[in-house]
Amino acid sequence: MFKRGEKTRGNISMTRLRSHEIECSHCGVKQSVNIWESIDARADPDLRQRLFQGMINVFKCHQCEKATFISVPLFYHDADQGFSVQFFPLDWLEDERLLLDAFTREGDLNTALFHLPEISDDMKRIHLVFDMDELLRYVTFRERLDQAWKKNK
Repeated sequence: MFKRGEKTRGNISMTRLRSHEIECSHCGVKQSVNIWESIDARADPDLRQRLFQGMINVFKCHQCEKATFISVPLFYHDADQGFSVQFFPLDWLEDERLLLDAFTREGDLNTALFHLPEISDDMKRIHLVFDMDELLRYVTFRERLDQAWKKNK
């Protein structure tokens, strides 16, 4: 399991992974599964690739072999591109107490509540999304925007 500030692959990584016991929604078998809480694209570029392949936070049952997306919050940080994005499951919007605790009236994230990895001042503006496809679209947008600016400087 990674924790904030732990060395991984020779870098300081903000990637966090936790193991959880989950019951298969198809056959009921319980098994341990790794759940990514945050991805540091600089320190762990292979995780970016796995994210785009739909392989992050997916439960694959050893018994029935069914695969299911695990809808849990995921923080994605790319210091090289200068952005961060936070995914929240859409059903979180149904919980009024969670909304009041997790967000300011202006819609900003209460970062203290989520114990997000420490990020530099230029990364404090966290883009919020409520759909994994939107997270992927936002990452693609920011990467292409960065490439365009670098090309046309």
